[in-house]
Amino acid sequence: RLTIRNPIPVQVDGEPWIQPPGLIIISAAGPKVRMLKKSKQKQKKSSANRDGRSESPSSRDGGH
Repeated sequence: RLTIRNPIPVQVDGEPWIQPPGLIIISAAGPKVRMLKKSKQKQKKSSANRDGRSESPSSRDGGH
């Protein structure tokens, strides 16, 4: 535990800021954070368009 009596510059993971006076608690584990990830269904849909074909209007009518 650190008690801060004056504002001090702090940097964690490359993000600097001025920490106002207060109490800083440092722990080895840190808070548990739930991360987002892409759904498997969307990955399958996007892989179907990877065959190099385009569905733009110019490619459907021969470029005219």
